[in-house]
Amino acid sequence: MLMADLKLPYAEDDGEDTLPPSHTPPKKRLSANIPALVGFLALAVIVIWGLSHLATLSRPWFVSLLYPKRDTTHRATSTLSRPSLGTPVVTQNLQKKKPSAPVRSASAPDLTVFILAIGVIDPMTGVFVNRPPSSPADIVAAQFDIVNRGGSSTGAWYFSALLPTVYGGYPYLSPVQEPLGPGDHVVNTLRFSPIISGGGVFSVVVDSEGMVRESNETNNTVAEFIPMMMY
Repeated sequence: MLMADLKLPYAEDDGEDTLPPSHTPPKKRLSANIPALVGFLALAVIVIWGLSHLATLSRPWFVSLLYPKRDTTHRATSTLSRPSLGTPVVTQNLQKKKPSAPVRSASAPDLTVFILAIGVIDPMTGVFVNRPPSSPADIVAAQFDIVNRGGSSTGAWYFSALLPTVYGGYPYLSPVQEPLGPGDHVVNTLRFSPIISGGGVFSVVVDSEGMVRESNETNNTVAEFIPMMMY
């Protein structure tokens, strides 16, 4: 019996591995992801740059929020202290001069008072300006001279004044005054604000407490009207 040789078909080995058609080689996958990686890096750079720029712009705001800046601006202000409502400020200048009137030979002292000027105080310089007040904001100033026309020292003494301020005026009593010798006089300046609407009378009384025994008690008072417009 003859036997026929049967040859079974087989695949020839060509020396190369055959990969499933659905599997992509690693090199191809890497090359396909490069554009996405580059785009991500570019986006990250843009975001970092934007945040850095925003921090630079907002840094002064954060600093001012955490550490408020102190105001170091120098503003010009007046050195003259304004009196409070109706409260006067007295400035005295003792002058060792002889009065124009002759000194009486009597041994008793003789105090008398003269009003020298009525004006206002310049708010910037503090200088006395010889003009009547024109506004409730003006600081009114009254200058008056107190003289000892007698022949002996006065000893301690006082003077009082009535200032025509709002709310019925302001009665002022001076502190104790130093003795005035024969012929000595003292120039006083009383400042006050605000003056009453329409003006009022300013008056001064020397030795208002009656501490000095004078040869003449009739010359211790003086008064003058200070004009002021209605407001």
